[in-house]
Amino acid sequence: FLVMTGVAYYYYWKAKLGESRTEHEFAKWFHINRTEQADSYESPFQLIPAMKFAWVVVIIKFLAGLGKIYHEHIPAEIFNYTLGAISWLADVDAITQTMASESVPGNPSLMIASSTILIAVMSNNIVKASIAYRFGEKQFGKEVLTGFGSSIAAGLLVIILMNLIW
Repeated sequence: FLVMTGVAYYYYWKAKLGESRTEHEFAKWFHINRTEQADSYESPFQLIPAMKFAWVVVIIKFLAGLGKIYHEHIPAEIFNYTLGAISWLADVDAITQTMASESVPGNPSLMIASSTILIAVMSNNIVKASIAYRFGEKQFGKEVLTGFGSSIAAGLLVIILMNLIW
């Protein structure tokens, strides 16, 4: 949180001190883009994308349940960390909900649950940064990569420190 706040603050001041558009230029630019792209937007209340997302959440919950069943054969750290790394498919909501509800009884431990959530956030940031770089302007993509890269580095540092301390 602190690292991303610092990155946001840095880009805020960079934009404020750098070249800025006048209100007239911005309004003209916004109006042109809004009218040209208004027909290309789709409704956010479509059923098919919501169902796909729900199925991904169900699959992650199912895999977490398998991990509880076969916990003698698969170490909890390896299973949960892998589950966290692939949970970018459904954002981090499913894995956060799973880890929060399952860590209360104590299996997995709070250390494993919090590390799994951090890994999920980092993998999701990698996906979002790659989308920004691939489909956005290159400068925007580089800035997103820089911001998320610093977030990932901080997340890895937190995981390492947590494992060293506890």
